[in-house]
Amino acid sequence: MKIETGPINILGSTGQINAFAQSGDITINQTTLAEKSVLHTENGFIFFRGTLDVHGNYTLTSDQGPVSVILPEKAAFSLKTGVGSGALSNGFGHADVGKGQRATLTINTRGGTIDIEKSKP
Repeated sequence: MKIETGPINILGSTGQINAFAQSGDITINQTTLAEKSVLHTENGFIFFRGTLDVHGNYTLTSDQGPVSVILPEKAAFSLKTGVGSGALSNGFGHADVGKGQRATLTINTRGGTIDIEKSKP
């Protein structure tokens, strides 16, 4: 899915998602990402709340805007981040989270913050 201007909103999906917005926000809720999913906006925020299939590789990039990710407490992932002028907050406390197989989660922003939180029951 590619959008020049405007938001991308996805609710309740499962599978590989490739979402690109030139100028707009990407909001994904109640979704399980799989395979090799890419979320990218040049000018906007990314909000993801859902789960990650442990066999996948996920890249979330906002050139100018924050990235917020909310995952279940029992998520399993290896985190790689790149923050330009913003701050990083990781509610899981570690880059390698969970036991056994882990998803690879890469989050980058040049002009925003990265916030990773555990979902609340």
